[in-house]
This record gives sequence, C-alpha cells and structure tokens, in this order.
Amino acid sequence: MAPPCWRMAATRPLCSLVPTVRRTGPGHTAVRQMALRAAGPAAAQTQGGASRWRLHGAVCLQRLPVVSQERNPVEHRFAELMHQVETNSEMLHDQQVETNSEIQTDVYLCVPDVGGTALGSVERCLGDSLVLLVQQAVGKENIWLLPQAQWEAGETLRQTAERVLTSLPGADFKATFLGNTPCGVYKYKFPKDVRTARCVGAKVFFFKALLSGGSISQSASQKGAFLWAKKTELQGYLKPAYLEKVRRFILDL
Repeated sequence: MAPPCWRMAATRPLCSLVPTVRRTGPGHTAVRQMALRAAGPAAAQTQGGASRWRLHGAVCLQRLPVVSQERNPVEHRFAELMHQVETNSEMLHDQQVETNSEIQTDVYLCVPDVGGTALGSVERCLGDSLVLLVQQAVGKENIWLLPQAQWEAGETLRQTAERVLTSLPGADFKATFLGNTPCGVYKYKFPKDVRTARCVGAKVFFFKALLSGGSISQSASQKGAFLWAKKTELQGYLKPAYLEKVRRFILDL
C-alpha cells in the first residue's frame, strides 16, 4: 500500500523542496513575462525600456441606425400582396359597409432621402450604421482616420481612447465602450522625413464604442474635420491597408 502523501513529503529533505519553490516563484522569467502580457502593451513598453514604436489608442465610434431601412423591391411587393389579401377579406366579411370605411390601409414610416445631408452631420443616412472619421496630420499629410491619440504614461489604452473623444475640438460626444480589450491593432511607419532611429512608427490599438449622445458645433462641422461614413463609403477615405484592419471589427447593424 502506498504511503500517504504527507509521509512522503516528510521523508524528503527540506533542501530538495526549496529549489522547486524558487523556480516557480514570482521572480522567475516565465512568470514575469506572463505578468507583463496581462498588464498590456503599455506596461510591457515601460518594463522593457524605450520602444521604437509609439503606442496609440483609437476609438471606432459607431452611430447605430435610427430608423428601419426602406424595403427592397421584394419586400415592397410582398407587403402589397399581403395588403391586397387583407383588403379582399374585409370586403367579403361585410358587403354592407362602404368600401372607404371598411378598408384599412397600413401606414408605413417613409425614410426621407438624406443622402445629400452634410457628411459631418450625425443625422445623415438614418437607416444605416455610421462610423466617425477625423482628419489628422501624419507627417506633412492630412489623412482620414478613426480618432486616435498617443498613449501617455499612467493611463490604460482604453483611457487613451476615451480621452480621444473628450479632446476632439468642437465635439461633445457621449459613448458606451464595448469592453476593456482592444478589438484590433494596426502598425504603420512614419514618413521618412519624420522617422528617427529612436522612433520608426506607431502601433494603434482600437476600441469599439457606440454613440449614445452628444453633438458637433457648427463651426467644427463646417471646417470638415469630422465625417460620418457608412461602411460602404470607407474605401473612399481610408488607405487600403488601414481599411482592411478596420473592416474586421465594424459592427454590421
């Protein structure tokens, strides 16, 4: 019969147990690496020394559809057939009542054509989901991006993304963030005239958020610094490599 575990431990020399504790202690390299990964990329950069990549937090802010989309031709035809069936049934049920008082027609909300509304208005394309884009300077070039800002020591990457929305000039957005974990990452190099030996580019960590309120001042909207775009319109504003990353986490709602 095998001896109890506690007796086996008691028969082992104490010195044989100590190395095992040391190998699995908090100072062990593997444990330290796991702790850095759990703390996130910002902490890893701090612990590992200066990085050649600047960290950025970005937010994919979406405005969900406000009204239902217009019917497609098949849906419209089906609605007409159902209405005709209901109308005929009512007429057969009571032939003594005048037709105008008997037939009940359904009233459907007609979505106005707001395709021509200014791109900076959050009220455009009420039947679609929209994504907020901003113009930011990268080197000497102004390009369209999801709102982003450089990470600062002492804050998490999500806090960086939250700071982005509160620091947009002329805007007062209220948003609900969907989790604390980035939904995507994009790495790019700075233009050669900006790139240095100590910093070659940026790593952007994206967070998803839904618009819950807020507004843009008229002056900011007129300057064209903001843009609300449908998913199908993004290719006209975002660079292909950047767009490929962004499309993966945009909610199709």
